[in-house]
Amino acid sequence: MKSIILSLLAAVALLAGCISKPAPSQQFFTLPTSPPSGSMEDLGSLEGRSLGFGPVTVASHLDRAFVAIRLDDTVYEFADSLRWASPVELLIQERLVEGLVWATSAQDVQAFPWASTRPPAVQVSARLVRFEVTPGGSADLSAYWLIRDGTTREVLASGHFVNHQAGDGGSGRSAIQALDRALIAFAQELAARIPPP
Repeated sequence: MKSIILSLLAAVALLAGCISKPAPSQQFFTLPTSPPSGSMEDLGSLEGRSLGFGPVTVASHLDRAFVAIRLDDTVYEFADSLRWASPVELLIQERLVEGLVWATSAQDVQAFPWASTRPPAVQVSARLVRFEVTPGGSADLSAYWLIRDGTTREVLASGHFVNHQAGDGGSGRSAIQALDRALIAFAQELAARIPPP
């Protein structure tokens, strides 16, 4: 009987210790929806044509609920305290669409998938192989992109974009802002590569 009481007391003490410890803080991040600070050059490259953006895909190691933190060339960390509020592919696609609208003054923009009865005149797609931060809060983006004629599916342009944005100390908010600046730079590059009609 005495051993049962001691076991119950030990279990209650252990449970009280677990309950009294606060859970680690978790932050859920989205990308900004406001225009970037400073001016974006209006490239006007669409000249009235409709734009379709997508699909956007990310490398499998980035397709997670957590912000990727690169420790070296082959090692990543995924901290519980830095999480995406939505699927990262959707967040990236939404922000790149916004960036393309600001950089081209597009009036007719469709996000993938669009109706097959009304394909866009120009289609832009991208695959991100790096979209990560460092422990110091810097951000790195590397993406392969393709621009097609939306009707004929002819490839009009393609390439590889790499961008590094310095961070300012390593906070979660600072790291997300650095990733956002890299995405806006990518959107400007894509807008500049859309060929004239």
